[in-house]
Amino acid sequence: MKTSHILGIAILFILALAMTFMTVAFHQPVSASALAVQAQVTITPTPLPQDISEIGSTDGILLMGFVIAFISVLPIIFRKKNL
Repeated sequence: MKTSHILGIAILFILALAMTFMTVAFHQPVSASALAVQAQVTITPTPLPQDISEIGSTDGILLMGFVIAFISVLPIIFRKKNL
């Protein structure tokens, strides 16, 4: 079965669209009321950590997984078969 370039371009477009949707999903806009409240807040010193271990977010790990998958799939899509 010979993969056409149209199919490869379509898959690349779908992956780019998925990356765009992920970027929009991770973006958190700040509302005008939050900015107004932020202007009135007084600055306090950062508290010292009570515990050494902290629970972190996995958004960066998920995004890096998609980037690695994207980089891995591109050569498979655009490789030339020598038959």
